[in-house]
Amino acid sequence: MTLPGRTVLVVDDTPSKRYLIASYLRRGGFNVIEAQTGAQALDRFAEGGIDLVVLDVRLPDMSGFEVCEQLKAHPTLGTIPVVHVSAAATESIDRTQGLERGADAYLVEPIDPDELIATVTSILRYYQARLEAELLAARLAGLVRVTGAMSSATDRRSLLDEAVRGGSEIFGSPIVVIADDTDGTRLLGCSDGPGTTVLIAPATVDRDGELVGARFRDEPAANWPQAAFRDDDLVRVVSVRTRLDRPAIYVAVRTATTMDGAPVLLLFGQALQSALDTLSQFDAEHDLALTLQRSLLPRRLAAVAGFDFAVRYVPASDHAEIGGDFYEVVHLDGQVFVAVGDVGGHSLHAATVMAEVRHSMRAYLAEGHGPAETLDRLNGLMTKLIPGEIATLCLLSVDCETGLVRLANAGHPPPIWCAPSGVRLLPDHGPLLGIVLQPARQIEFTLGEGETLVLYTDGLIERRSHVIDDGIGRLAQASRHVEADLELYASRLLAEVGPAEPDDDIALVAIRRRFSATSADQSTATVGALGTAEHIHSRGESLLEVTPPVDASSYTVHPSRLAALRAEVAARGRQAGLAQVAVEDLVLAVNELLTNVVRHGGGEGRLRLWADGRWLYCEVSDHGSGMSASPASIGTVRPEASSSTGRGLWMIRRLVNRFRMQTGPGGTTVTLAMPTPSPWPVTAAQFTE
Repeated sequence: MTLPGRTVLVVDDTPSKRYLIASYLRRGGFNVIEAQTGAQALDRFAEGGIDLVVLDVRLPDMSGFEVCEQLKAHPTLGTIPVVHVSAAATESIDRTQGLERGADAYLVEPIDPDELIATVTSILRYYQARLEAELLAARLAGLVRVTGAMSSATDRRSLLDEAVRGGSEIFGSPIVVIADDTDGTRLLGCSDGPGTTVLIAPATVDRDGELVGARFRDEPAANWPQAAFRDDDLVRVVSVRTRLDRPAIYVAVRTATTMDGAPVLLLFGQALQSALDTLSQFDAEHDLALTLQRSLLPRRLAAVAGFDFAVRYVPASDHAEIGGDFYEVVHLDGQVFVAVGDVGGHSLHAATVMAEVRHSMRAYLAEGHGPAETLDRLNGLMTKLIPGEIATLCLLSVDCETGLVRLANAGHPPPIWCAPSGVRLLPDHGPLLGIVLQPARQIEFTLGEGETLVLYTDGLIERRSHVIDDGIGRLAQASRHVEADLELYASRLLAEVGPAEPDDDIALVAIRRRFSATSADQSTATVGALGTAEHIHSRGESLLEVTPPVDASSYTVHPSRLAALRAEVAARGRQAGLAQVAVEDLVLAVNELLTNVVRHGGGEGRLRLWADGRWLYCEVSDHGSGMSASPASIGTVRPEASSSTGRGLWMIRRLVNRFRMQTGPGGTTVTLAMPTPSPWPVTAAQFTE
């Protein structure tokens, strides 16, 4: 970068002396600017471009000492060196005063030309070294700050934004940064200099063949048109590649703003690559833990005559640490067992411990143990085989004939019992699992017809800025009204009580004992009702607000094309990053809808596919006469074993995460949504028939 040059300001009121000093300096290779008075010297100095001042002590308008003090007091140029010269003030007291008031050297006339040149050269060399050290220190301090900001970024776009902003500030230059995105594409970030707008866009620069390591080179500005480099600029490009199976990252700034060897630029590139590697490792572990966690949750709920169930599992936000929350619903020997638990910690390890606890609990239940006995055995298992781990678990059993509930709670948030008389908390609990203090306690009560129990994990009610009792109170208040459709009830609890961006996993199970067939309060479905029903299994905006975009992929549904459409849905699911299990569920659900179009919707319809970065949507529509039953009741009750129809929509409700049906005389439209683990590019692959 540009550092002190060889321009010297000579200040002397005697023309002959000024000419002599200027001549010596010019012969030594310096550029010389002359001034006669202190005022002229101060004015010219303030204009800039001066690298050193040779200043006479005796001037007509002020002393050289005063001029030196004012030069050194300048807010930005005060570090420029000053050399005093004098033929009159030659005593030691004069030299001492000059040096104490800011001068860097003091020469007495007559001045030897070689001594003058050597003194000026030495002072400039020291000055340049000092400026380089100060600049390096300032840039390293800026690098520390920017490295911290990049390390705190939770996604690649925000990381790239921090890198571009910080890099342009450090180097005082336009900047271009190229790095890989999560889906294997390339991202480019650039700005025209400090304080200017940062642009993040897909990278069109194709650069391959970089070796492993960090290196830099200078290129013409024409190679980097994304930022406002001047046409005559050289651009210094650093490339960093840590592995052959990963592309290099690039940082480009103006060469004139970097130092010899580009030490800070190389460190900046390595810090950016390190932050990207850390983010990639976190994403991989998060996805692995989330996949493990989801694979261990029940894929199907138990179908139990006389009971309704609604479950929700909401993972923490994309870049929060994974937790160990789980739920279970098991039907064994005339009893329904419901459990909600939370293993301590947030990591892949917590998810694996959760798997051990859940499988062990199922084994103890299968052996015939009750809730309290199961908790005692789990406690012994954890303390002996996985010591140091803790977990909370609420486990209950409900007798399918009598409604008798036996409940044992190991340090878990209290379940909520919703009855006609009101809402009641069940706060009785024992110590956490993994801490041997006393045997588990068990309470008993009867769940009456039409009454509901809600079990949940602390992610639903906890807020960092509130005490947990406030969250429990909000949940109790929201639980008072129980919708006829338990699925709608569970969705409303999440919407009213759960956080908009959860930083902990949420698991929720609602179980309701239905009214018996002879009960006067038994409600019946209204036949012939038309309209819209929404059924949501996971957090998200209402599907009623979702409509296909104009560029959504659209396909004709025809009996001859069902296999091709299933293949297209599977391909889109894999492209969106869905796990294989989720792809299979989606294909099975969409196939049911396609079959309904062929059999009941007039033989033809439309399939539309699109994504919004967090969800993959499938919409199937037909122009049939609509369904005769209420949309809210369709698929809510499992068909009898002897029934030959009515299984498709019941199955779809349990396969997909979000579900909406609209039906009427003009036809039926069903929209399904599955959560995607990462943003899905939807560009060239889409087409419309």
